[in-house]
Amino acid sequence: MLTLLPLVIYAVLELSAPISAWKPRLSVLARSLGLATIGAAPFVLALMLYHQACFGSPFETGYKYLNDPGYQGWHVGGFLGIGLPDARGFLLSFFSPLRGLFALSPFLLLAIPGLVFIWRSAKGNAPLRCLFWLSSLELLVHAYFTSSFSYESWGWATGPRHMTPLVPFLLLPAGWLLQELSNRLSGAARLGLSMAIGLCITSIAMMGPVALVNYIPDSLSTAFFGLVWPLYREGYLPPTLLAFVGVPNPWSGAVALLLLALIALLTFVRALQGGASQNEAAHAPPGQGAVAWVTAIVVMVHFGLMRAATHGGAADVAAQRHLRAVWLVPPGKAAVFWPRASAMARHQQWHASLASRALRVQPQPVRGPQLKQPHTPVTTGLKLIIAYKALKAPVMLGIAVWLTVAPSHAIETLESVAEELSAANSFFSPLGDWMANHLSLRTLRGGAAVAGLDGLFTAAEAVLLILRKPWSEWMVAIGLGLLLPFELISVIRKPSIGKLAVLLINAAVVAYLVRRRINQRRLPSPEPPRGRTASISNRA
Repeated sequence: MLTLLPLVIYAVLELSAPISAWKPRLSVLARSLGLATIGAAPFVLALMLYHQACFGSPFETGYKYLNDPGYQGWHVGGFLGIGLPDARGFLLSFFSPLRGLFALSPFLLLAIPGLVFIWRSAKGNAPLRCLFWLSSLELLVHAYFTSSFSYESWGWATGPRHMTPLVPFLLLPAGWLLQELSNRLSGAARLGLSMAIGLCITSIAMMGPVALVNYIPDSLSTAFFGLVWPLYREGYLPPTLLAFVGVPNPWSGAVALLLLALIALLTFVRALQGGASQNEAAHAPPGQGAVAWVTAIVVMVHFGLMRAATHGGAADVAAQRHLRAVWLVPPGKAAVFWPRASAMARHQQWHASLASRALRVQPQPVRGPQLKQPHTPVTTGLKLIIAYKALKAPVMLGIAVWLTVAPSHAIETLESVAEELSAANSFFSPLGDWMANHLSLRTLRGGAAVAGLDGLFTAAEAVLLILRKPWSEWMVAIGLGLLLPFELISVIRKPSIGKLAVLLINAAVVAYLVRRRINQRRLPSPEPPRGRTASISNRA
């Protein structure tokens, strides 16, 4: 309902054209409204009948009949609880370190100066003027609602959930501001663009992990450092689809955080590339290093303010303890509630109870430590693979950062290397010629993205191998095995000693890891500790 009122005003503004242009617009509007009314009529009628049957009137809502009397007070007075605005509700809904919209996503603050730029550019431009009024009215209506309604009614939600429809209407003026800043070459505009990029990255880094947690208790001081960071640090990561196929936490939940990091990285790289393109068109110095520094400062300031607002008192500790107790996939475990698995478990329990009843045995709980899953032994071959992964990961990440932050310097360096290789002997000259023919900014951007992804996955593989998880060796073997056909095709098309060496090394690693896992599974598993059981009565 809050979103519909500004849309109606937007439609009225669209009709502020000459009367001669009204007829085609009104015909399209009447047809759309007629179709929407026909489609919604059956559902509206069913809802009115439901309210009549449950509450005695088709226009009576169910808020006054809530089971918990504590919630009923939120909807008393005014229109369904919406009364006069309150400064406390406004400030907490927008700037609270727990769930304030602008505190968790400061990037949305750019919508306010963006509206100013839109208003300045809207003279004589009817669509732009309509966009200004639409975004402004959406902001005002949602601000009035959140200020006049009970702040406590947000519940255990991540952020002010009632203002979720406002977000896309704030992104429009924020994007307009970014476009305006990128088109200007003054020092203030470049600084503002760098700060805007930093606000975008820190919003992803802050709001992303918090949004993956279903419940944020309202007793916390802050959402990130008061709850999310302590839980993630102990391995209580969000459940993903991998948890339902047997991959335990934290490895199954780490995929979601890895994707968030990848989104933030790609956003930062794309922003740098956009700024570099603008500078090249205006023959201005690139300045990607300055953008990176400003972005890092903005992120550190945002996270530092959130850390300073975190109390870490008894309320935060109690909230963490409660979330640990009800976490769907605790560390070291996978999600187990597939219907087939549950039915099989119940079937096994039924057979065990029948056998126990027939023997009249009362099993006692197992005493002593539980048998943990054994780690895989470390051999020389595994040590070499771990060392290779540990050395390759920082090198690839460093190359990705270098190609992203200083592309002009990278092109100059690679051009000189290509010239040296072309002037060398016949073994290296083809490589130098290939580099000289394929060097461009587009190639560097693709190479930076590939190097960054390769570095992240290589680092993840190194960590998993160091932790000696048996399934991590399968993951590395499968990942390398998928690349072998492409490497073989490349060797067949254009054979070279370097390509052949890479192919043989990767094939040897895959064969070694597969053989190692097969041999490990053939080993007899250690016997679990035996528990004491009561004696069998009525012996023969």
